[in-house]
Amino acid sequence: MSRAYCGGTFDLFHPGHVRFLEWVKVHFDCVVVALNSDEFANRYKMKPTQSYSERLEMLQSCRWVDEVIMNVGDEDSRPSILASKATHIVNGSDWSSREALMRQMRLTEDFLVGHGLSIVICPLPRIFSTTELKARIRL
Repeated sequence: MSRAYCGGTFDLFHPGHVRFLEWVKVHFDCVVVALNSDEFANRYKMKPTQSYSERLEMLQSCRWVDEVIMNVGDEDSRPSILASKATHIVNGSDWSSREALMRQMRLTEDFLVGHGLSIVICPLPRIFSTTELKARIRL
C-alpha cells in the first residue's frame, strides 16, 4: 500500500490545497498530512490566520485526506515522515528543485534510500496561494 506524506501549514484552506490533495489521493492509497504548528508556521513563513485546531478540522473534513498528524520536527521533517509510515513524500510544483526541497526538509539521499522513500512533485500548476488570498481579503 502506498502512503503519501504531505507537509504544510494549510492556512485558509483554498482550491489550490484541494486540487493538490485530490491529485495525491488519486495517485496514492493513503494521504497523510503533517500539519505545521502555529509556532513553526510563524517562524517559517508568517503567522497563520487560522489556529492549528481550525486548520486541523478543515483537513480532517477533506475527503482526500486519510490522516492528519502534527509536524513534530518543525524544520526537520524526518520525525514526522517516519511517524507517517510514508512510502512517498509529495510536494507541490512550487518547489524550484528537488535539492531545495530536500534542504528545506533536512533530508538526505541516505535517509531516503535507508527508509525506502521517494520524492514526488505534484505536476499541477500553482493556481492559488494563501498569500494571494490574504491580499484579496485586504482589498
